[in-house]
Amino acid sequence: MESLKLKCIECGGTMDVDPSKKVLACPYCGSKQLMVDSDEVKIAEINANRDTKIQEIKTKNEVMIKFLDVIGKMDPYVILIISLFLMGIVVGILSEIFK
Repeated sequence: MESLKLKCIECGGTMDVDPSKKVLACPYCGSKQLMVDSDEVKIAEINANRDTKIQEIKTKNEVMIKFLDVIGKMDPYVILIISLFLMGIVVGILSEIFK
């Protein structure tokens, strides 16, 4: 996750948020801000998590596109054999789960 940054309410300077601390001190003017689930902190956390999730989805999408490209170049009979093999694994797992 990205580091969270907030603007100082006194001078407008950028402050790095340390989630383990309850008080945030501005490195520029020294003012202190209590960090008790403020809306600004929640919004910053949501934005940081959003950016991380977007990157994860992009990475998974790239992997899926490469996989589909490889599958598209395979012989149809090889695809059929792999599919049957995977279905056998799934059926085996399900039969163990629902004994």
